Amino acid sequence: MSAVKNTPLHKKNGTAADTKLSMRAAREAHNGLAATLANVRATQDGLTELDASARLQ
Repeated sequence: MSAVKNTPLHKKNGTAADTKLSMRAAREAHNGLAATLANVRATQDGLTELDASARLQ
């Protein structure tokens, strides 16, 4: 039995926010790591606690 969960690639009930995030992910897939990290304002070490807290709010 496989531990991998099969998830549909396209949701019929997706929201506009879901679509926007999917489009961004598709664009970022063409960038290198440094460009993507700069675009999302992150580092390879992740976010600081302060940055993460601010994003949650």
